[in-house]
Amino acid sequence: MDRVIQSEFQNLSAEETGMSSVPQSPAKLGRSLGSNTNNADVETLAALGFTRIEVCLGRHRPYKDMLERIFLDLDTAKALGLDYTIHLPLCLYDWFPFDYLDGYYLDPDPEKRDLAFRFLEENLRQLTSRYQPDYYVIHFPGIYRNAYHDLDFHAILHEALGKLQSIAENFGTVLALEYFGSNKDFNRPEQWIEALNGYSRLAPLLDTGHLYFSCLMNGFDFNQVVETFGPYCLGFHVWTVRGNDYYGNSPFYKEFHHVIPHPGQQRSEGWAFDPASVYRQLKAFESPVVLEASSFYGGRDYYLEGLKYAADCYLGGACE
Repeated sequence: MDRVIQSEFQNLSAEETGMSSVPQSPAKLGRSLGSNTNNADVETLAALGFTRIEVCLGRHRPYKDMLERIFLDLDTAKALGLDYTIHLPLCLYDWFPFDYLDGYYLDPDPEKRDLAFRFLEENLRQLTSRYQPDYYVIHFPGIYRNAYHDLDFHAILHEALGKLQSIAENFGTVLALEYFGSNKDFNRPEQWIEALNGYSRLAPLLDTGHLYFSCLMNGFDFNQVVETFGPYCLGFHVWTVRGNDYYGNSPFYKEFHHVIPHPGQQRSEGWAFDPASVYRQLKAFESPVVLEASSFYGGRDYYLEGLKYAADCYLGGACE
């Protein structure tokens, strides 16, 4: 897909968000197991019993090659009757000069926020006529630790949520906002629950790896957050990591990035969590679980063992 400049995003007022006077949330989708397709083809996942896929760009190949593969994966999933979700963005444009995997919807700079909403809208314009995923995933709320000194963060947050609701309504879709704990003004799960209550097209998505890093940064208890936040989440990303450092401070993360949960991993040995325990927790929430892992750690066989383990744990009854 060529990089092109499309129409300007039109700002919408809070009155135009279409929020119901009765608080509501997107409907639960039921329990299903998926994976990204960066390291496993759709046919392999289907043969293992996976019932959905999620596509995303990542950074592992040239943009054009990734996009062609993603469209092929989506078409294959549709042909096989698999459910699917799309992690935005897929379409890149020359007029968006920032990191395409970051989320700037809460940026202190209003012009940067507007550009982020335009970027989102143009992606949806390109994709929604061809694909109807259960939801689109967006990164939210950005990494801003000390950026709102003289600003009304609450106003910025709810203006952003109102715009996201309007965009989702305009395109007839649902947006899953992926939780990060690195914005000090919006990192507590109860803040997310309260803020998103009543938006019919928006819901949180909990990522186990980012949650672990948030726990290290903010002193949260991992299992407690999963238990209290999980019922409000539209879906889950699952991957793990080792050690007590986070993001760029973690040599393990910088080398191996997202590691697939594996039966040989134990929290007592420095892993983020015990995989069997987390899979059992997630089962109760009746929402899609998507493995968002790479194969850098342990190699191809280790990765495939992790896929089979997830199918046994989350779809079957064998999870030790």
